[in-house]
Amino acid sequence: MTETVLDPRLLKYHEAALAAARSFRQAESALIDALIAVERERVFVKLGYSSPFAYAVQALGLSEAVAYNAIAVARKARAVPALRQEIAEGTIGISKARKIVSVLTLENQEAWLDKARTLSSRRLEQEVARENPRLATPEKATYVSARRLALSLGVSEELMLA
Repeated sequence: MTETVLDPRLLKYHEAALAAARSFRQAESALIDALIAVERERVFVKLGYSSPFAYAVQALGLSEAVAYNAIAVARKARAVPALRQEIAEGTIGISKARKIVSVLTLENQEAWLDKARTLSSRRLEQEVARENPRLATPEKATYVSARRLALSLGVSEELMLA
């Protein structure tokens, strides 16, 4: 990246964006830590929720997708403390961490955490699919309007490029 001189009037927007990004990374880390504690102490049950997912969506107001991803990452971060540390340091976010939870173990943590830090999301997905091919092709359909669905399915790279 080249050094660019930014108009001082615009610099404040850049600085605000940097601060927001820093806060976002800190919030991701705090959410993971909180979810680990909520599940470990079974706080969700004591509050009348049937699962950590129900708690995250209903009590915390997270979207289903964010709740699902954060809980999966929190569970893996509890089992693999190095993942928790990477998230705390802001070197890996929940999005990339979610991509590796199916393959990350204490034994292979160094290699997978390095991949999560250095590879693009697409390349990381390819590496996970290579390691765990069954997870490479989840089929799903989601509504995009009242009478229309978006269909997602796995195809070979050769077919896609043809």
